[in-house]
Amino acid sequence: MKKGFTLVELLVVIAIIGMLVGLLLPAVQQAREAARNMQCLNNEKQMGLAVHNYITAQREQFPYGILPSTHSKGSGYDAFGIYSELLPYLEQDALFQRIETNTESRKTSMNTFFHSTIGKEVRYSLISCFLCPSWGNPPISDSSIGDFVTGAMATYAGCTGTWVESSQAGIQTEDGKVSNNGIFDWGKRNSVGTVSDGMSNTLMMGEYVQQDSTGTWANYPGNVRTWLWGSSTSGPYHLKCITEDGRLNGKVDRIADGIPFGNLPFCSPHTGGVNFCRADGSANRISDSIEFEVYCSLGTRNGRESLHYND
Repeated sequence: MKKGFTLVELLVVIAIIGMLVGLLLPAVQQAREAARNMQCLNNEKQMGLAVHNYITAQREQFPYGILPSTHSKGSGYDAFGIYSELLPYLEQDALFQRIETNTESRKTSMNTFFHSTIGKEVRYSLISCFLCPSWGNPPISDSSIGDFVTGAMATYAGCTGTWVESSQAGIQTEDGKVSNNGIFDWGKRNSVGTVSDGMSNTLMMGEYVQQDSTGTWANYPGNVRTWLWGSSTSGPYHLKCITEDGRLNGKVDRIADGIPFGNLPFCSPHTGGVNFCRADGSANRISDSIEFEVYCSLGTRNGRESLHYND
């Protein structure tokens, strides 16, 4: 008669399997996060390539940070921004044409187009490279907080530069400082020729998933915004200026700490740093431990600093 396993033997086998799973699970999770991090960097490289295709088509000019008042589409406040400008260079020309050919987009306010029939369809259009895969939240929001968080989200922001010294300047909005020494600007385009610090030494876009720990902006989607709406009546949604309050992955609360929306820190769902795309189109991580002065120098396109930083 064939002898079967005893209860003790079965328990031992189960215990061994449990231990092996416990040992392997962290490695599996690390491998998955590494893959998500690579996808995040690839997203930024795609956007970097789109910017360079834009530069080629637009006579060596970077895209607008926020469209100017002289533009045919919504401009100044309540305006289209970086993401809508990049659509044709991300194989989203059909979506771009829906904006361009719609009469509602050619009025003075972004708000008008956003609430039009076509605008409602466009704002729910998900663009995969606008989202970090490690964010871990629904990519499309129907939050009741406000229109600016109703639609497909974007977890990256353009850098307008650094404003930590009295000699630096730009535009002071209700939602914070918008410096004029970075790649993207308010109402104007900067030329490639103005990047005197070197394209590889200048930050262009970075991860932005900031969420307060308390209050209204502690709830999903935090301070992340829909990609379509470039600016509100009080400041930009997808532009960040580096200030003393905006250190990488800073644990701050917008309301409790009194930090304007536009000066909240670039921050990442990955650990140890923030992924950035530089002006030359390359993408890599900037460590949380970077010296603040070096980080500020990377934020400017024309600060005349001499540095080479690679994490």
